[in-house]
Amino acid sequence: MRNLESRVQRLEAAGKEETIMIVSVDPGQSKDEAMEVYFAEHPEMRNYSGLSPFLFVKMFQEKKDA
Repeated sequence: MRNLESRVQRLEAAGKEETIMIVSVDPGQSKDEAMEVYFAEHPEMRNYSGLSPFLFVKMFQEKKDA
């Protein structure tokens, strides 16, 4: 059992960690504008360099628009 636990720990340690930044895009707002708002709230993420770090989520004015 210890052998299995140590193997799982090695696999977890070797696993690649990625960060995805979820950016909400309000109606009428460009993706670049939304990114700047995100960076204003999270300045430490401005220099992040990973694979496809952004996930853009379109926001709606009201429920009927969704």
